[in-house]
Parts: sequence; structure tokens; C-alpha cells
Amino acid sequence: MISIFLKGLSIGLAYVAPIGVQNIFIINASLRKSRRQALYTAFVIAFFDIILSLFCFFGIGSLITVFPILELIMLLFGGLIVGYIGLSIFRSSTSDYEFKVDCKGERNIVLDAFVVTFLNPQALIDGTMLFGGNVSSLLISERRLFILGSASASILWFFSIAIILPFVKGKITEKTLNIINKVCGLYLIFNATSLLYDFIKIMIA
Repeated sequence: MISIFLKGLSIGLAYVAPIGVQNIFIINASLRKSRRQALYTAFVIAFFDIILSLFCFFGIGSLITVFPILELIMLLFGGLIVGYIGLSIFRSSTSDYEFKVDCKGERNIVLDAFVVTFLNPQALIDGTMLFGGNVSSLLISERRLFILGSASASILWFFSIAIILPFVKGKITEKTLNIINKVCGLYLIFNATSLLYDFIKIMIA
């Protein structure tokens, strides 16, 4: 069962690690705000990200239970779209993003964190395809461990940024961030290949 937790952890890290709106938000907080505010920002972002993951994972999982054919659909299209996400991440550059988050109070941090998490169409689409595609390949008894691993990834990643970045902010380069994107992109491409393989196995069974 530990392998399922580790799979959820690795998928979760590959999902949250690429440089995007949430990470830009955390990075700016870590560079511009006090340590307490940076940690508070990490907590809020991780909390909202876990809720989004649960929605994507269990929402799609319930539909698959009612409509079994969705398993094939999610494996096929989930595999294709996860592969596309991985390829996009692999080819992306951190220069595509701008650091625009201003210093704000804690109430505004919550509001902004909500916006960059739940009102971000790309996050909703990517989360649904990534977690929805994986739920169809797991046994019911394995799903809690998988999502626990994914939730742990959100906490680990966002708090790591808030804690570590202030100490190394003078050494972080665009090249380093691009390397993170390459590694995460390759992992998602590998995951997409696994989902498509499961689809083929079911089709020929």
C-alpha cells in the first residue's frame, strides 16, 4: 500500500511543482513578505489546493462508479491530456510568467489564494484530467492512500517554498526553475503512458 501513497505523492508533486499561478503567488510571498505571512500564504494555498484535488478526484470517481464506461473514457482522454500537459510543461519557460503579486493583508491573501486556485480554468481542467485519469486505475481501497499522498505533496511543496526560498533567494535562477519544469513534464508524460497502457489492457481483455 505504501506504493499507492508514494504514487499519489509523486503525482501530486508533479502537479504542483511546475511554475504556475499558485507557485508564483507563493514565491512572491516568500520574497516580499515576512516569514509569518509567507507561511500563512503557504497554508492557505495548500488548503485550497487539497480541496480542489479532492473535488477532482472523488467527484470523477463517483461518476465512474455510476457509469463504468467513464473508466475507459477517462483512461483514454486522461492519458492523452496528461501527456499534453506534461509536454506543455516540458516545453514551457519561466519567462512566460510575471511576478505581479503585491504585498497585502491576510484577508486579501485568502481571497487571492481562492482566486488563483478555484477560478483558474487551467487548474480545474488539469486537476480533473490528472486525478480523474488516475482514479479509474485504482481500487476503491487504494484511493484514500493515493489522495493522502497527493495532499501531502501540496503541504510539502508549498511549505518548502515558504521556508527555504528566503534563505536561498539570492541563488535561485530562471535556469533552475526551468529544470524543475523539465523533470515534472517528463514525469507526467510517463504517467500518461501508463494510463494509456491501462486503457489498452482493458480494451483487449
